[in-house]
Amino acid sequence: MAAILIVEDNADLAHLLSSVGEMRGHLTRVALSGTEALVAIGQQRFEAAIVDLFLPDMEGTAIFERLKTARVPFFAMSGVYKGEGYEAKALELGAAAYFQKPFPILELMRKLEAVTGVPVAKPPLPPDEAFDPVEETVTVAEPPLPVSSPDEEATPPIELAPIDTWERTWKTESLRAKTAPPVRRQMQRSGSLKSTSVPHLLNACYQARLRGDLLVKHGGSAAIKVVSLEAGQAVYAASNLAHERFARFCARKGLLPSQDLEAVAQLAKEEGLKTGDAMVRLGILDEPKRRQLLEDQVKEIIWSTFAWAEGEFAFVPDKPLKAGVVKISVFPGQLILDGCLREPLVALRARLKLSMKLFPAIDPPYQLEQLSFSGDQAQVIAWADGTKTVADLIALTDLDEREALGLLYGLMQAGLLEQRTDLQRSRRVSFGL
Repeated sequence: MAAILIVEDNADLAHLLSSVGEMRGHLTRVALSGTEALVAIGQQRFEAAIVDLFLPDMEGTAIFERLKTARVPFFAMSGVYKGEGYEAKALELGAAAYFQKPFPILELMRKLEAVTGVPVAKPPLPPDEAFDPVEETVTVAEPPLPVSSPDEEATPPIELAPIDTWERTWKTESLRAKTAPPVRRQMQRSGSLKSTSVPHLLNACYQARLRGDLLVKHGGSAAIKVVSLEAGQAVYAASNLAHERFARFCARKGLLPSQDLEAVAQLAKEEGLKTGDAMVRLGILDEPKRRQLLEDQVKEIIWSTFAWAEGEFAFVPDKPLKAGVVKISVFPGQLILDGCLREPLVALRARLKLSMKLFPAIDPPYQLEQLSFSGDQAQVIAWADGTKTVADLIALTDLDEREALGLLYGLMQAGLLEQRTDLQRSRRVSFGL
């Protein structure tokens, strides 16, 4: 077990690094600024440190000097300084290794443990704490599913599926996180949605190329959603709400009439199949259509969490998918943008002030060329250079107000645009060759 200092001003990424470190058996301490890092170094002995080069109040190189004086090996990372020349400079300044964001978080941990040593392996999760997949096996006992009208689909009833393991897992892990020593904890790093958002958490997972689960629990209901990720991209999502499971999703889309449900359920029961497998076997779906529906379902489950301002989140790093799950791949930047473009106008007006001025982010999780934009959308992005207010951008574009606000909000949630504070405006990029 090693004591690790994590110096990173992106709180979501810092907490994710901390979560992975603690799950592997280490003790971690997060510093969200250079000042906090210097205080931590003066208060505690660390076996290693992970330092972002671009901090809100100072360059990471100032932290390097203190760490070298304290004889603490350190690992540098940055999303601003990219290229072999910067890596060589960081190594010259004493870094044990250099990582350009996004980077595989487990590779960082392996290199760190080559210096600190590998802690005792943690015990695996008990079988009854595993999560049931969204594409469940349907039994005949489940009531027939009526095809929902458009109005019903817009406001589905909140009905909890009988999946006891979801609630039991969350309660067990929350208690364990409070009482167990770090080496035995399974979900060390959880937090409140009051201080972040699901899109920001997805950004952090992408920057760390996370393999594992992001769990989100709504504060005003018993709803729990899980996003399974590989290399930081969503490959699956699950929900404990009955109306979001695969059979009912297909029913809302008009693809599983009530008269077909019994045949699907009977085949699934007799041969132990998932709903989708049974529908393919019966010719209700072909495999390409099934995969498209799964992708649409995953997106809707994730989008449903974007407006959650109350609740909890937790990371479960390095958790593999269950065998037999059909994986899809959804790029998080596009997922976030498309979800925000679906927001109603009244919600977007509440989230964006017309007087706001938006700047291109200094350290974005994604590159603009990784996302798809129309010509009008691209023009709005070009105008969003910090000199114009949101009201100015709406007046300049041919997009309607809802699409313009959805685009700007989506770019903010994806970390491509930011509203800078005076401190952020004063930061200078000075680490160089």
